[in-house]
Amino acid sequence: MTTPSRDELSRTLQALRAESGLTIRAVAEKIGMSDSTVSRLETGRYVPTPEQVEQLVTVLGARPAVRRHLVALARDVRERTTPRQVLLRSGAASAQREFGRIEAAAGHVQSFSPVMVLGLYQTEDYARAVFLGSGVPARSVASAVRARMDRQRLLHGEGPPSFTQLLTEGALLWQVGSAAVMAEQSDRIADAPRSGGRARVGIIPSSQVVDVFPMTGFDLYDERAVIVGTITGTAFLRSAGDVGDYVTLFRRLTELAVFGDEAAAIVARIADGYRAMDASQP
Repeated sequence: MTTPSRDELSRTLQALRAESGLTIRAVAEKIGMSDSTVSRLETGRYVPTPEQVEQLVTVLGARPAVRRHLVALARDVRERTTPRQVLLRSGAASAQREFGRIEAAAGHVQSFSPVMVLGLYQTEDYARAVFLGSGVPARSVASAVRARMDRQRLLHGEGPPSFTQLLTEGALLWQVGSAAVMAEQSDRIADAPRSGGRARVGIIPSSQVVDVFPMTGFDLYDERAVIVGTITGTAFLRSAGDVGDYVTLFRRLTELAVFGDEAAAIVARIADGYRAMDASQP
C-alpha cells in the first residue's frame, strides 16, 4: 500500500521548500524543471523519480538522513504505484492499522457509506458484529476491533486530518447485532454532528429524493486517492480520472445530506425506535 508513502513524500518536499525560503520558480530553475512539474510534485499529483528527488533535496539543503529517506520513498512509490490496484485482505487487524496510517497521512478524509456505520464512529459491539458477519475468523475479531478503536483516536487529536463523514439514514436502519447494539450505536452518531472538532457528520435522509446511485461506500483522501471496499478485497484508485469521478460523486452526496442539529434529530429518532424495540423484546 503506497498512499501513505506518496503523501509523506509530497508533503515533506513541500515543507523543505518552505523552510528553504525558495519559491517554486526558483527551485524549478535550479534543477531544470518547469514550475508546473515542481508544483505537481509537491501536491502528489506526480510521483518523482529517485533521481529527481535527489536533485530536489540537494537544492533544498536537506540533511543526509532525510535525503536517503526521501529517495527510498520515491523508489518505493515508483515501483509499487499503479493506476488501479486491488489488494486481497491479509488480516483484519493489519488492514485496520494500514487504514489508520493512510488516514493519519491525509489532510482531509471524505467518507461515504450507504449501509454501514463508518469505522471511525463504530462502537465496539457494532464493530464486533460487523467483523463476525464479514467472515473474519473468531480468533481474530478482538484484535480487529481494538485496531478499529485505535483508529478513532484521530477524531480527538489536534491538526490534520479533518473528516467529512456521510451516512444514509438507511445505514442506521440496517440492524446489526441487535436492537440494543443499534440503540447504542445510534446514540453515538446522534452526538457526532453536534460535537464539532475535526469531523463533520452528515446524514442523507430517507425522505430525500436522490438522483445518484453509489453501489458501495468509499473513502477519499485529499482528492488524491480513493479506497473502495469490495467483497473480495480493497481497491485503491489513484488515477486522476478515477479520483475525479469520486470527488464529483462525494460533492453530489454532500448536497443531499443534512448536518448539525437536523442530522442529530434524525439519528436520535432512530435511536429511540431501537430502544423501544429492545424494551419490547422478552
